[in-house]
Amino acid sequence: PSNLVIAGSSAGAIIAMQAEYEICNGTSWTEVLPEGFRYAGVMAFAGAILSREGKVDFKKYAPAPTLMLHGTADEVVPYKQIAVFNLGFFGAGKLVKRFKQFDFNYNMFHFVDYGHEIAGSMGTTFDLQDKFLKTNVMQKKMRIVEAWIDDPNVYKGSGPQSRKELYGN
Repeated sequence: PSNLVIAGSSAGAIIAMQAEYEICNGTSWTEVLPEGFRYAGVMAFAGAILSREGKVDFKKYAPAPTLMLHGTADEVVPYKQIAVFNLGFFGAGKLVKRFKQFDFNYNMFHFVDYGHEIAGSMGTTFDLQDKFLKTNVMQKKMRIVEAWIDDPNVYKGSGPQSRKELYGN
């Protein structure tokens, strides 16, 4: 149980990141979990976190080592943020700033001008996942990576790239 890694793409990435966020804040949503339950790692392909208290804050625990991949032009899951009063939906482009600020263990791959197709890149980014899992999770090393990928022919996943492609309008 101490080696569980949660991963997801798009809505699944939101669920993975939100689950870890709720655990790190000891919210009532996590009361069903065994005492002291923690993930060993989180992998999110175009994910985000919903905060009901303004900016994202990890109050009880630092997050598990986290791998984030997100397209800077994602129109489905925001790369940066959508915020109204204390309610905010924060994508990896915004979250990485908090991870840096608090020296959390993370790998962040910004895909310049890519859309939501990064959500479908699990099969094409295996090398990045493998290195993260081996080093950050299994060896428990603090290996910080922040990379900007701007080659349109590398790591391209499949799937919808915009809301229009996703919903047809």
